[in-house]
Amino acid sequence: MNEVSPLKKRIKRAQLAQKHIDLFQCPICNESMKLHEFKSLLCLNKHTFDFAKQGYVHLTTRANDRLYTRKLFEARRKMILSSAIYDPLHQVLSEAIESISLKNVLDAGSGEGSHLHRLIESRQQSFELSVGLDLSKEGIKLAATHDENKLWVVGDLANLPFTKQSFDCILSILSPSNYQEFKRILTPNGIVIKVVPGRYYLQELRQHFNDQPTSYSNSETTSLFNENFNLINKHKLSYQVSLLEDQMKSLLEMTPLLWKASKSEKEDFIMKSQNRITIDLDLLIGIARD
Repeated sequence: MNEVSPLKKRIKRAQLAQKHIDLFQCPICNESMKLHEFKSLLCLNKHTFDFAKQGYVHLTTRANDRLYTRKLFEARRKMILSSAIYDPLHQVLSEAIESISLKNVLDAGSGEGSHLHRLIESRQQSFELSVGLDLSKEGIKLAATHDENKLWVVGDLANLPFTKQSFDCILSILSPSNYQEFKRILTPNGIVIKVVPGRYYLQELRQHFNDQPTSYSNSETTSLFNENFNLINKHKLSYQVSLLEDQMKSLLEMTPLLWKASKSEKEDFIMKSQNRITIDLDLLIGIARD
């Protein structure tokens, strides 16, 4: 099977953007945008944003977060797609979304897009449009390389390049959020699904690496969510998973918890661990307050 050429990949994404062009606004002047020669998004004030050869579009003037490397995102993709570590989460997400009529979804802080991929894969009915956005170009580039049926955007959560009331569903999975922007782009009766770490999330890593607390509270995060949205449902997920050695290596490579850990410290953890990891998550579903 022949690989899709970069030109065809770029044109395919540009055509998809054209179909939903009313969703986009310029991140510099907030004016509406149009597709230019199937290679760029152009606003009324001539600010131009090109589609990369991988098919994503860069819609921010803010610098990329270079702490999040391609190596991290490749490990994250491998972990999420090759193991069952987040399968219960994806199942709950799928069931929650299936019960509501939604046309489109934005994964805000999508990284390399693995969570969005799993969610869409598990749905019985597809969205009209799925969009992944992240400030990290490396994450979005990897997502666009592997998944051609969604729009991938390098963008800033604090200045989302979308028009008012443009999305029915916003996902924020283990990612920062900007609730003012979320409320601006959310359609009436649209939902926000926020996934936050629970008290014992990845506790084995916290216990082994002494500079990390063994547990923590997400009460402030939950309270802030409740201040901005009417909570309509909440799910608690707490379970353990067994990982193969390669999967454990990917987990250690992908988590920001271990950015300061050395290679030898990670190898020591793998030798001493029993290859079991605790997943503890709170899933909050809300609609914007009036």
